[in-house]
Amino acid sequence: MAEMTSTAPGRRITNALAGVAVLTVMLTVMPTGAAGAGLPAKYRIRRMSSAAVMASPPFTPQADAPECELFPGVPEILGDDFDPGRFDEIDLAGNGRLVVFASAVTPTSIGSRAIVVLKEGAESEVVAAAAGDDDQPEIAFDPFGWRMVFRGSDGVAGESPSNVYLHTVTRFGGGSRGGDGGDGGDGTGGPPVPSPTGETRNLTALDTTAGLFARDASLAARARTREFKSGVTLRERDARVAFVSNGDLDKGRLGRNAEVDGKNPENLEQVFLWREQDRRFVQLTRNDDPAATMARTTMTGNGRFVAFESDADLTPDAANPRDPTEIGNPLGVRQI
Repeated sequence: MAEMTSTAPGRRITNALAGVAVLTVMLTVMPTGAAGAGLPAKYRIRRMSSAAVMASPPFTPQADAPECELFPGVPEILGDDFDPGRFDEIDLAGNGRLVVFASAVTPTSIGSRAIVVLKEGAESEVVAAAAGDDDQPEIAFDPFGWRMVFRGSDGVAGESPSNVYLHTVTRFGGGSRGGDGGDGGDGTGGPPVPSPTGETRNLTALDTTAGLFARDASLAARARTREFKSGVTLRERDARVAFVSNGDLDKGRLGRNAEVDGKNPENLEQVFLWREQDRRFVQLTRNDDPAATMARTTMTGNGRFVAFESDADLTPDAANPRDPTEIGNPLGVRQI
């Protein structure tokens, strides 16, 4: 008899939270000829949260969707105005040892959420507020500790322009070039200083009062090893963060604060990638439609592939595989 453990990689789960649990599935593969052969599943459900960190009220739908008129009382969940930022969001790291979600942490803080980190065998931690309302967390382990990206809005419940923040917890030694997320940095290098409680950095640092924003971030908590002629090796953090923004962030090696136009001077919605060791932002899309939108980036663990959705015509020469006569995306249909 062979035994196989199936663990699904943790990604962002968007839903109205009634509780938080971690689900572990173990599948036992039986010989084909055995009586009652099959794949019996054993589940272990463990409550991770408590009333102290789950103060958000139940989600109240705004109105019934027009297409639900035949079913009175059925709320509009995925409609034209659907915004996942209105929902509490969950993400997992590793094998479930870290669970993170966005929620009001006191009954009086409804509408101004904070990031809550639940740790296996330890007390929960509320990350110090980065803005008026924090949400959209994504968390991952790296060789030195763990890291997390999230959105921070100046207003209430994600209803105002936001920046993307990077929270870093360092528990083990290693190397890091430092820097400031694309502004140039001094690159002093050296091992990161242990920070068990973590440090939060405003990664995009956009002027939200001017209508600039960054949101929908995803994280690849990578590390790389550099070798020197003397035989010395240095392992250092080299994260990737993908996100949506209308900022003019990609100005090449000049740094984002250079007094020159970058690749997005019209401030249209684009998908960007932040590369930690290069200390720069790279614009991945070339959207030229002011009405087009981008959303929901996700990235592989090594940071090589980024997926997202958009209604822009990003590949104008590409044919629809189901209809070769349809070229590009002239109708602005939402695509992946």
